[in-house]
Amino acid sequence: MPAENNLSISVDEDIATAYENMSPQDQDRVRENLQAFVRSEKKVLVAEGDSWFNLPFGKTDVIDELRKWYDIRNFANHGHTIRSMANEEKQLQEFRDAVCQLLIKKNPPCAILISGGGNDIPDNLCEMLEDNPGQNQVQMNKNKVKQVISELRANYVALLSKIDLWSNICNAESKIPVLIHGYAYSVPDGTEFDLFGDLLNMINVKRGPWLKPKFDKKNYCDLEQNTETMTKLIDLFNNMLIGLADAKSLFHHIDVQHVDLRRCLSNNVENDKYREDWSDELHPSEKGFECIAKKFHRVIEDLSSIQVSADQNV
Repeated sequence: MPAENNLSISVDEDIATAYENMSPQDQDRVRENLQAFVRSEKKVLVAEGDSWFNLPFGKTDVIDELRKWYDIRNFANHGHTIRSMANEEKQLQEFRDAVCQLLIKKNPPCAILISGGGNDIPDNLCEMLEDNPGQNQVQMNKNKVKQVISELRANYVALLSKIDLWSNICNAESKIPVLIHGYAYSVPDGTEFDLFGDLLNMINVKRGPWLKPKFDKKNYCDLEQNTETMTKLIDLFNNMLIGLADAKSLFHHIDVQHVDLRRCLSNNVENDKYREDWSDELHPSEKGFECIAKKFHRVIEDLSSIQVSADQNV
């Protein structure tokens, strides 16, 4: 018998002996790891979005956390707005090519993830606030709020319609889940992005704060009241997205799903409890991003299970 075969047998016997000497709990753990190893390749996701999907300078974001389970083609970039995602051709081209290549190869992504609106809302926040009339409660400009939400919806429809068209042209065999979200309840406390502050200013990367200065400009200084206002705006945004996901007649080749992240992170300002979940006014902490990624993972796996059941019943 060749020496290589003898060595292989010896190694196998050593492994078997080591396994037999393990505790039942350790044996279970080994079996689970082996099962994970021999499973088929990771499922593929395609992502487009803003800093929640691509934080600068290597800081952990949702996509980083999701890579534990998925192979991800990520076209997100910090600073992206839903308007730019829907309308800038260069930005659309790479995203479109990745989706279409997967569909043409009959290897469709198990989901497409979109993160948009998190820059659009802060950019318009000052105009959505009325000047403080001397009352405690924050007054919002209802017409401006309605306009901003309407514009967000229009840009989401434009982007989703493009994905729907790509799916149709590339003859997708089934509707691709497209997951959209409306962020979580943020706290406008004035905290800045905490990495390389002076350097960020030099290279023109916004470090914040993005929210508190807008409230300050309108003479609203009560953190609890301001946090309540952000909660109302985030609810309005999410309600719009929920309505969009429910409007099944709008899209024929994709399955739009709203992922509700609002309760994933705390916005409790009592004793600064929210700081465990938030790194600054707009971005979760590593713990927060991990929680959000787990929510996405549960939704994706649930949708995959439904799809497998549907395929088996065909």
